Amino acid sequence: MSHRSTDPGVINAKDASSSGRDFDLGIPGFRYSDLHDARRLADLAQEFDVFLKTADPGLFARFDAYRQKPASLGPLELSNLMIDVARHVSRFVGRLFDIEPFLARAEEATRAQDAVFVFKRDFLQRRALRKYKPGDRPKEGFADLDARVRTLRRLLFPESDFDSDPELATARMVAAEARSRGPGRDHTAGLRSED
Repeated sequence: MSHRSTDPGVINAKDASSSGRDFDLGIPGFRYSDLHDARRLADLAQEFDVFLKTADPGLFARFDAYRQKPASLGPLELSNLMIDVARHVSRFVGRLFDIEPFLARAEEATRAQDAVFVFKRDFLQRRALRKYKPGDRPKEGFADLDARVRTLRRLLFPESDFDSDPELATARMVAAEARSRGPGRDHTAGLRSED
């Protein structure tokens, strides 16, 4: 979909300057109105190339090779390349709009939830959900299982705050239990009754 400068909500460079909505961006030499000028966007793309080449020369070489020969990568390789480059695009846009501190806080908040993502992948998807066939369920009811988990939480992880973020605290509990048992061991043994 293309946009015309007369479409509602589209700001052209002339309007931006005359309305006071034009301002310096976080990359020296660029202003907001430049984002609506194809020549200045080409200059900004060159700035990104310098940014990427400085941050990760190997990735820049891969990205540049792809741009020279787009058909050279298969779908998986292209997807991985785009993900790798996207991390740098995010940082570049953060610098462009001078919002790097906000991005850092958002990244920090997301990383604080890493235990939840690992828990869902390694425990729930790979173990818990595969334990029972569709329609099957544990012999004990939810109330009994929940009581057992609450007891384990209280005895083994009294310092964990299960009230303010039970999902994160549970994920950290299971991860700690897994680490204590070592790699390749059954990490659910302490969470179930003896058969």
